[in-house]
This record gives sequence, structure tokens and C-alpha cells, in this order.
Amino acid sequence: QARAAKAAAAVAAQGGTQSHVVNVGAAKRVWESLVHSSETFAKLARLERDVDRAVLRRQHDLQRALKPPVSSGSSVVPRTFRLYVFNTCKGVGNGERMWTLRLQGWVMPNADEEDEWKAGNVTCRKRCSDVFRRVVVELDRDMYPEDYLIEWTRAQGADRVDTDGFEVSRPAKDDFIAKICLTLENDPERYKLSPALSAVLGVETDSRPSVYMAIWQYIKDRNLQSLDDKTIVVLDDKLKSLFDPLNKPTMMKLSFVYEVVKTHLSPLDPIELEYRVRVDLGDDAEEAAAESQDCYDIRIHVDESQELRVADDNYTITGDM
Repeated sequence: QARAAKAAAAVAAQGGTQSHVVNVGAAKRVWESLVHSSETFAKLARLERDVDRAVLRRQHDLQRALKPPVSSGSSVVPRTFRLYVFNTCKGVGNGERMWTLRLQGWVMPNADEEDEWKAGNVTCRKRCSDVFRRVVVELDRDMYPEDYLIEWTRAQGADRVDTDGFEVSRPAKDDFIAKICLTLENDPERYKLSPALSAVLGVETDSRPSVYMAIWQYIKDRNLQSLDDKTIVVLDDKLKSLFDPLNKPTMMKLSFVYEVVKTHLSPLDPIELEYRVRVDLGDDAEEAAAESQDCYDIRIHVDESQELRVADDNYTITGDM
């Protein structure tokens, strides 16, 4: 301050204008106090905090979605689950027969498991109650007007009961068509891609993390990130097809691209089957099952790192089946 005073005196002696000494730190504090007390600044500060929190949540969600499996040797691979549908029946009098409809199945062996398969030492990674989340059997409404729908839904936690198959029994005098609706259980959850998104990625069904990863890979492979801001995606024609035809932007925040992709994912359609329940079969259950069975191969996804489980003795599979 003394040096500043001397400098001011020298300027005055030379006929110049005297300078005012300003405490910059104090002025800055006064300015900040005035700004912080304004209502507009308070609103902007709250908005900034909200935006920061939203960005952090989005980053966390994307990191969790794109995070690869950390388990060593963990591998989710497609396998074939072979489902058998058949019925048996026996006489109960009055011209009626008691039919029993059964659904059961198992994971088919890979090529390197053929020897164990033929020897009857089959390992089942998935039971019916693992593969299906929901099973609905619709009987003939005219024959069973009060209880034509039979539904099984997979329970969770302590209420869950594992089973290798499902059975339904009723009396009947005539054959009829039963409709069977099967909803698969997938972990992670798998979705059906819209035609537009399927055209971009080349797949029809996949899990959400895999879809997000594929979109990110698509963007990187084609250098679609803006040079000025890597969080901005320059949309090519295929990515533009994911948007409303009347509102096709040319550039988009990466986080919003994921939001749009999410709208192109829908639950998988259930598997629908029709089966003729026959009451003209003989009383020998094994012969009736062999005569009436239908067979379906269902594509499932299995985590190969899971501990293998030996099939229950009652449903040991032999090579000649």
C-alpha cells in the first residue's frame, strides 16, 4: 500500500490523474456476495447440480450396462433345450379316461459330451423350472368351461420349487387341442429388437448390455464421434432410422442415443405350441408317451461357468432317446 501511495503521488506531481488503490480480493468477495444473493444465480446453481447428478447417474448406468463379466471363465453361450410334450391316459369309468399331459426336457449335449450322453451320464445345466418363467396351458373351453386355463409361474426365493417337468390331468371322453404358452427365463434378460435396430446391429434378439455394447462398437468402428466433443455422435443413415421420420437429428448426445435404443427393445414373444391330447391311448404309460410325444428344440443361453448338476434319477437320459 505504501508503494501504491508513492506511485500515486508521483503521478499527481507530474500533472497526471491520481490512481485509486483497489483491493482486488475484497472486490471479488463483494462481487461474489452480490451474485450469490441473486435469485437467478441460485436457480442456475440448482440446475447445474441437477445436471451433474443426472450425468453421474447416466455414467454409472452405462458403466454397469457395458461392464463385461468379471468371473474368470464365465461364458454365456447358446445351447439347445429339447422339450418333449406327451400325454398318457387310463380308464376311470362312465366312458371317460383320465389323461395326463406332461412337459419335460433337458439341455442337449455338445459334441464333446456325446460319450457321456450315450453312457447315460448326462449333466443338466437347466431344469424346466430354470428355463421357463411362465407356463400356461389352455384346454378346450367347451369341455372345461370353469378351469380351462392352467398357469405355472416361477416363484422366487424360499418359495421356489425346482422341477424337471410339468403335468396337467383331467378326465375326458374325446380328443382335443391344448394350447401351450411358454415364456423363457433369461439372465440377463433378453429382448426383441425392432426391425430398424435389427438392421443396424444384425441381430433379432439380445440382452440390453450386449445391445448397448454393440451400438457403442458400431459408433467407434465408423468414427461417428464428433471431433470437438466425444460425447456427441454424428448420426449416419442407419442410426437416423431409429428416430421419428418427422424428426431426424444429425447429431445427438451419446447418452440420448442409448435412450432411443432402449425404446427399440421389447419383451420376447412367448413360445406358442398346440398339442392334441389323445384319449385313445393304451393304459401302458411308456408306450402311450412314446406314441403321443412331440419334440421341440428351443434355443436358450447358458452360463457355462455354473456348477453342473446331475439329472434326477427319475429323469436320467439315455442315448437311445
